[in-house]
Amino acid sequence: MLKCLRPLSMTLVVLVLSTSQTLSAESFEASIERDQYGVPHIYGATDADAAFGLAYAQAEDAWPIMEGSLPFFRGSAGLYEGREGAQSDYLVKWLDLWGTLDRDYEQVLSPEIRRYVEAFAEGFNAFIRDNPSEAKHPELLPITGKDIIAGHMLRHPLFYGFDGPVLELFGEERPNTVSKAPYNPKPKDPIGSNATAIAPSRTEDGSTYLIINSHQPLTGPVAWYEAHLQSGEGLDVMGGLFPGAPTIGVGFTKEHGWGATVNKPDLVDIYVLEMNPDDPNQYRLDGEWQNLEVSKVKLKLKLWGFFPWSVSREVLRSVHGPALRTDHGVYAIRYAGMDEMKQVEQWLAMNKAKNFEEWQAAIALNYIQSFNFVYANRHGDIHFIHNAQLPMRAPNWQWDQYLPGDRSDLIWDAYHPTSSLPQVTNPSSGFVHSANQTPFNITAASDNPRQRDVPANGGWQTRMTNRATRGLELFEDFGEISFDEAWQLKHDNSYSINYRGIAFLQQVTSLPKTSDRIAEAIDILSNWDRATDKDNRGAAL
Repeated sequence: MLKCLRPLSMTLVVLVLSTSQTLSAESFEASIERDQYGVPHIYGATDADAAFGLAYAQAEDAWPIMEGSLPFFRGSAGLYEGREGAQSDYLVKWLDLWGTLDRDYEQVLSPEIRRYVEAFAEGFNAFIRDNPSEAKHPELLPITGKDIIAGHMLRHPLFYGFDGPVLELFGEERPNTVSKAPYNPKPKDPIGSNATAIAPSRTEDGSTYLIINSHQPLTGPVAWYEAHLQSGEGLDVMGGLFPGAPTIGVGFTKEHGWGATVNKPDLVDIYVLEMNPDDPNQYRLDGEWQNLEVSKVKLKLKLWGFFPWSVSREVLRSVHGPALRTDHGVYAIRYAGMDEMKQVEQWLAMNKAKNFEEWQAAIALNYIQSFNFVYANRHGDIHFIHNAQLPMRAPNWQWDQYLPGDRSDLIWDAYHPTSSLPQVTNPSSGFVHSANQTPFNITAASDNPRQRDVPANGGWQTRMTNRATRGLELFEDFGEISFDEAWQLKHDNSYSINYRGIAFLQQVTSLPKTSDRIAEAIDILSNWDRATDKDNRGAAL
């Protein structure tokens, strides 16, 4: 038996249907039935029909979010958001996202995936045909399958922090040194979510428990949207997704479920180009001068919400990838997911997997740039993988620094297979607990993945989070875990005594009590139980 701990709106076993509708377009047909919580349960004869219905349901609930996302996907946000939107427009054009789409969409994506995303796009279009007054910007219509793929191509790298190293280049000075030494990764600041799987060997009732606790905002384009997808071609999955996504991101089927947490391996490399002093558009590679691809892009925007304006900006590209000319040098960037457009294929394969083996085969496609995944099934299997499109980099270089751009042997062109990534299956401890920490401390010490067994230059996270440390401590305290204890684990709101912030607190409480107010504060902190409930004075202080 597989038990999932989820928000109340997802705990229905027998659906109480409150509304039902059947939709059709020229090529697609789906039914949408909503339960008493408003969650859509969508059925289509084909996967594409189900995708059509999913988009229609999303539009009923969150059309403004999708409409607002389209300019970002297309590189036209400046027309709607002014200067701030123009910045993201430059990103879209600098990455040549739409050039890649126009060139490769039909060649790279299978006919089945194209039909799936085009059906999804048509669901939004059908909603607006039925409800034309909902379109505040009808000039954005129709939505196409390329829009859906563009959204994945943009969002996935942003989740692993692609923008951080790039934005550093816009400073007044070079923010990093050029690599010459062996690799020695810097600690990375972890953020995000929790996902925990508990095997039958650790539960009182012999069930497998899966706890999915993603930390997303309650509103906006990356807030969870809940849905149930079924088709006559094998889809039967329920869970959360982002508005504008055609597949379930975290969820469950009758056989298994999975959660996801953000991870931060090193997936961005920056190369310092040696420029020709006699030609500003040539760089050295393997002893020869190569020409940069140089073009101009026009960014259109509206100032003060009504005044149209356009500016031209230079776009550069080297054999490494997109390049930038700054006051302190010319840099090229290579990153995981560059030109990748097959994310939907992997998400759909995960959604349709019928067992652990099929789910692992979906993961092995390796089209998703990052995310930890925690898996559990009704047969008692549990699994953790620190998923990434991890570049196959040359050894003996410090890849967290900048790389010399004049060596072609440093330009990687493949990813490590997922089998080489940090992971553990069915640990003897009976649990895995992912909370954005290092992938080498996610279960009992004897079962953890070992850093010596994975690629050395992955830039692996080294830090623990309080949520990770606290969760591992609770597993040490618990024996066989009851459902109530699993609920307690999910909702625990205390700091670990071993959390690094507590050491600073201990320094504060040892300060001299130089006034009554300071003495009162020190006493409160000295007696704090490290819990964070709303009435806890120690937590507030």
